[in-house]
Amino acid sequence: MNLLIDVGNSRVKWSIYNQDEIFEYNTLDKLDFNYFRDVLMRFNDVKNVAYCNNKEHNNNFLNKINRLDVNIYNVSETLVLPFESNYNSIQNLGCDRIALCCGAVRNYVHDILVIDLGTCITYDLIINKKHLGGQISPGLNIRFKSVNSFTKKLPLLKFNKNIKFTGDSTKTSLEVGIADSVIFEIDGVIKKYINKYPKLKVVITGGDYKFFENKLKKINFSHPYLLMDGLNYIIALNENKN
Repeated sequence: MNLLIDVGNSRVKWSIYNQDEIFEYNTLDKLDFNYFRDVLMRFNDVKNVAYCNNKEHNNNFLNKINRLDVNIYNVSETLVLPFESNYNSIQNLGCDRIALCCGAVRNYVHDILVIDLGTCITYDLIINKKHLGGQISPGLNIRFKSVNSFTKKLPLLKFNKNIKFTGDSTKTSLEVGIADSVIFEIDGVIKKYINKYPKLKVVITGGDYKFFENKLKKINFSHPYLLMDGLNYIIALNENKN
C-alpha cells in the first residue's frame, strides 16, 4: 500500500492506494505529523509515501515520517519520470504539475492537455510523452478576492455554484462575470492548443472541476484523482531504485 500526500495552497489532500486502486481519500486544513502517524498506524501495510509540497519546504515533517519505517518519495524532477520536459528550468516545475503529468501519461495514450482547476488554474501540454510547457492563471477564489482587494465597494464573495445566466445585482453580476471569465478563458486556451494539435485530448481535474465539467466545450475526460494517480505512478517507477 502507498500513502500519497499533496500539500496544496488551500488544503492538504491525501489518499491510500492498494496497487493501482484508490482505497481512501481525505483532506485536512494543514500538514500535521501526528495525524499522518495515526494514518500509518491504521494502514500498517503502507510501505511507501509520495510527498508533494509546493507550499513550503518542510524537512522536519519528512524527517519524522522517515523514522516510521517507510520509503519516502519527495516529488521533484530528480526522480524517474515517465515524460521528458521542454520546461526551461524543470526544477521550477511544481511537484503538483509533475504529478499531474505523470497521472496523464499513466492514464491516457493520447496527446493530452491537463487542466487543473485549483487555487490557480494550470495548463500542461503533453505531446508524444513530452511536456511542452503550459500556462498558469488565477483560480476562482483568487478572482473573487482580487475584485474585493482592488476596489472600494465590491464585496468579498464566496463561490456560489448556483450561478445565474445574467446578474441582477452587484453580487450576482460578480458571480456571473467571474464564472464566465474562467469558462471563456479555458475554452479559448483549449481552442488555441487544438488549432495546433488537432488530435489533442483534454482532461480536467482539481477542486473546482465538478462545477465546470458540463460548462466547457471540448472536455474529453474528467478525473478527480489524477494527481494522486500520478503520485502513485511515481512510486511504481522509483521503488526498485530506492
